[in-house]
Amino acid sequence: MHIYFYTTNSSIEYPLNIAVMSSLQKMGAAMYSNIEGLSNALELPKDLDGVVALAGNVEKDLSYVVALGVARSKPLLLLFPKGMTVPEDIAKLCESSEVKKLITIEYVTARTMPKKIQHFVERQVIAADSFVIKFTLRLNNKLDRFLDRKSKTLHMSKADFVRKLFEECQGREVLRRNV
Repeated sequence: MHIYFYTTNSSIEYPLNIAVMSSLQKMGAAMYSNIEGLSNALELPKDLDGVVALAGNVEKDLSYVVALGVARSKPLLLLFPKGMTVPEDIAKLCESSEVKKLITIEYVTARTMPKKIQHFVERQVIAADSFVIKFTLRLNNKLDRFLDRKSKTLHMSKADFVRKLFEECQGREVLRRNV
């Protein structure tokens, strides 16, 4: 899982930045960020699964990061410290029903932040990768016997075996494109 963490306060010592980074690391996320020392670009990587943005007193580039995430159809978690209001440009963007599906806005403290991040990642990032599309595959008897034999020797269902084959094929395709 690859998460881009954007913060308006790019200091690594900022307590809310530390809380977000530790929460994402505990969940096993590979993290990209605009924090000093980690990365300095506002470019979102191509293999990104989601965006977490922490707003502060100055919303520099926050709208830009939100727009990039929306343009790539990536789930976004916008974290605002309690008592802060959502900027007008982001509120206008959230009026669209399609954009509302991508953006989650939460008001947090350092204490409540880990739970909000965990809930977002489980609901938006991990659930988006679950198997939700049904696909009917018609096979002849010879292929069905082959699937039966392979699935029994590997101790997995036929569907899991076919998914594994597709994932391996997809992995080879990604490697071939990157070379």
